[in-house]
Order: sequence, then structure tokens, then C-alpha cells
Amino acid sequence: MGRFIPGPGSRWTMSGAALVLVALSTVAGFGVSSAMGLFFGPVHSLLPFILLGIGVDDAFVIVNAFDRARKGPRSKETNEDIAERAARAMGRAGASITVTSLTDLVAFGISASSALPALASFSAYAAVGIVFLW
Repeated sequence: MGRFIPGPGSRWTMSGAALVLVALSTVAGFGVSSAMGLFFGPVHSLLPFILLGIGVDDAFVIVNAFDRARKGPRSKETNEDIAERAARAMGRAGASITVTSLTDLVAFGISASSALPALASFSAYAAVGIVFLW
């Protein structure tokens, strides 16, 4: 799991950043959707949990790619080595994250054209949230 102290060898920093990213994308998605005049219903309160699942999945993909990009022992890495490893990991994980985000975006985008107003609004809110989470 890593050390408890935040730093280059810690997973706590990454998991905290992932949660902050999900929170910011949820707030931004709700704000933009409300500014567009979309209806907000009681079922919309489930959207943070859906976005949390998508965001945590993306975080797991990034961490896995980051671990696989290691060339030597962690104790021998410098800050420049970690930055290069992070760049390689994001290059590898970016394609997977893009495919899943686009798939989710298309699915919610198609559902936004539903004849049911609550479902259409929920799907539109979700699509906007996924755009910010991507």
C-alpha cells in the first residue's frame, strides 16, 4: 500500500488526489448542467457515486500503469525518474481511460434524448460530469 506519509513512495497522495478530482468534476458538472437550465431531480443525488466509481476505476488504471513502468527499485529513483515514469504511465493508461470515458459519455449522451424528462436530465447531468472527469 505504501508509506502513510505523503510523498513519491506513497499511494495516499494519489488516492486523495483522485477523490478531490471526482469532487471537483461533480461540482463542475452540476454547475454547468444547472447553468444550461437542466432539470434537477431527487435521483440526481446518485451522480456523485457514479462519478466516484468511474474516477476510482481510472485511478486504478493509472496506478497499475505507474507500477508497471518501474525499471528499478523504488528507493533508487530520483524525482526526475518518477516524473518520467509518470509520463510513461499516463501514456499507457490514457488510451484505456479515453475508451471507457468515451463509452460512458456516448451511453449517457444517447440516454439524454429519452422521452422521459427525469431520465433525460439525469443522463445529461451524467454526461457533463463525465466530460469534466475525463
